[in-house]
Amino acid sequence: MLLLAGGGAAGWALAPATAPAAPRATASAADPGLTEAVDRLEREIDRLRGRAGESDGDEAVRRLVAALDDPRWTARADGGVVTVVLRDGAFAAGGAETTDAGQEALAGLGAALRGRDVEVAVVGHTSDTPPVPGGPDNAAVGLDRALAGAQVIAAEADLPLGAVRVATSGDAAPPHPNTDEAGRARNQTVTVTITPR
Repeated sequence: MLLLAGGGAAGWALAPATAPAAPRATASAADPGLTEAVDRLEREIDRLRGRAGESDGDEAVRRLVAALDDPRWTARADGGVVTVVLRDGAFAAGGAETTDAGQEALAGLGAALRGRDVEVAVVGHTSDTPPVPGGPDNAAVGLDRALAGAQVIAAEADLPLGAVRVATSGDAAPPHPNTDEAGRARNQTVTVTITPR
């Protein structure tokens, strides 16, 4: 389940989580060349998948995927929307404070959206590491991350913050496998869904 927070006074609602994306190839963080090659191949696969079953309405999505090509994230077409998954974790473990690289990636994404007629939703994620006793649970941390990410993206995209939807999946449906510490670190992040209007 996702906990959604709408813009403005829209309030809160529970919504079913979307099915997780198909498993994606991973590479060892110890080999940056391999990681770059895997990312490049994933973008090419996404580009080719985007061509299959296209309609005229998919043209805006395809153009947006191409415009968002950046090594800091993967942008892929998911039906009529573009889903952006950051390559590396954007937040320090256990909280909503962005890392320097996370701040840079989120600001870069926001800048890439500036002047575009799009709807934006930010979903906060955590690893499957249990929360600190007495601290916020992973759903709350994910929501705090979604809001922090939305603030950076909105500021750089010149969008009102209330126009950006936020949600949390906590430790459910992570964008990266939680099979090792590197995967868990990458899940200290947000994913961004962008819908061309």
